[in-house]
Amino acid sequence: MKSLREAPGPKATQLFSMLRALSRNRLRFFEGLWRDYGEVVRIPLANKQLILISNPEHLEYVLRKNYLNYRKAALFNKERIYALGGSLLTTEGPHWLKQRKLAQPAFKKDALAQLVDDMVAVTVRDLEGWAPHLDGAPFDVAEDLTAIAINVASKTLFGVDMRPATAKVREAVGVIVRGGAERMSSVFRLPVAIPTPRHQRIKRALKTLDEVVYGVIRERRAEEQRDGDAPERDVLTRLLRAQDPETGASMSDTELRDEVATFLIAGHESTAASLAWTTWLLGTHPEAEARVRAELAEVLGGEAPTVETLPRLDYTRRVVMESLRLYPPSWLFDRESIEADTLGDYAVPPRTVFCVVPWIQHRDPTWWPDPERFDPDRFLPEAIKARPTFSYATFGGGPRRCIGDEFAIMEMVIVIALMLQRYRLSVVAEHPVELLPSIALRPLHGVQVTLARAEP
Repeated sequence: MKSLREAPGPKATQLFSMLRALSRNRLRFFEGLWRDYGEVVRIPLANKQLILISNPEHLEYVLRKNYLNYRKAALFNKERIYALGGSLLTTEGPHWLKQRKLAQPAFKKDALAQLVDDMVAVTVRDLEGWAPHLDGAPFDVAEDLTAIAINVASKTLFGVDMRPATAKVREAVGVIVRGGAERMSSVFRLPVAIPTPRHQRIKRALKTLDEVVYGVIRERRAEEQRDGDAPERDVLTRLLRAQDPETGASMSDTELRDEVATFLIAGHESTAASLAWTTWLLGTHPEAEARVRAELAEVLGGEAPTVETLPRLDYTRRVVMESLRLYPPSWLFDRESIEADTLGDYAVPPRTVFCVVPWIQHRDPTWWPDPERFDPDRFLPEAIKARPTFSYATFGGGPRRCIGDEFAIMEMVIVIALMLQRYRLSVVAEHPVELLPSIALRPLHGVQVTLARAEP
């Protein structure tokens, strides 16, 4: 059996050149390592050794078969905890399991079905606000899609209209996301207690977010005391009423804050980024856009999507899945071994940090022929069955697979459908489209489009 030290990778003497490459372009840094060294790569960075894995069997082992031996890596997770607290995204062990059991019912099929009308109503209202752009100058549709994602999240998570606070929340979340991404990608980090300008901005943004989230929680608790048998119209209500079947305990305000803040930040940031990429892909692949429009006409006939018609938008869903393959919002995630283990031919010492980069997983020609080509039919049922499950890692996998995966896909299908029913978007060809691997993988310069009314 090979030892972990024998895993291929750059030498420690290349540290400074690696740091320069990492700072210039994180995605290309990891992709270059994969192409140079293969499916298991040792990365000696400063005083920590990271292992990049991309083999679907290895990924399945770490995320599903032996997941109890692999936790979130402390190297990165302490930064997430600072912003998100003890949420599903950051916790481990019994606390995570308790929170997952309490939150899971809010994301089951029947619960999601009750959110469709709210998603549609918010999206229609916000799309109507695009009218001033009609037949006018180009604008950044990514910004407008971010606003839709925040407003959909606030309505479906909180049951409130956050439009008066959308700009404030978007700005606060942007500061938290950018600051967290910068700290997580930095090899040398100052403690957050040191009042640097960046740390002060993050603290102010977290205070703003807490004021909004705790305010909504207080209002909802008061409503529950006044009218506790009202329908469960949003995720927050379900979380408030959820009780541990063994102890009967429900979530505290702090636990609710951590979960809701996580859903709001991670949910809207990922969805907004993916909607921007999907819009750009459709705008640069007119044949795919034509197929989506034909499906919308056939299935919806000019009406908004409903619980009954949404499952029939097969091709639109495949477009979303292919967009998530090419531009996975969670472009990097991590695990750390607890006890010694083996992975394929390699020994795994305790506290080995594994990096998983779905951007790489999704460009392996073994599973994705001509991987840079945009082809929604990769997600036809027979094509999915022909690939290993963990060759597609947009939402992670195993017991800790993203709890909001179907929520996100459903929202994206609804927004794309309603947007194309109303408008024809023409991508500005000369506008630069570059990758920004922050917390989510975003287009660095946005997506510039011109707007016209869709033909009936």
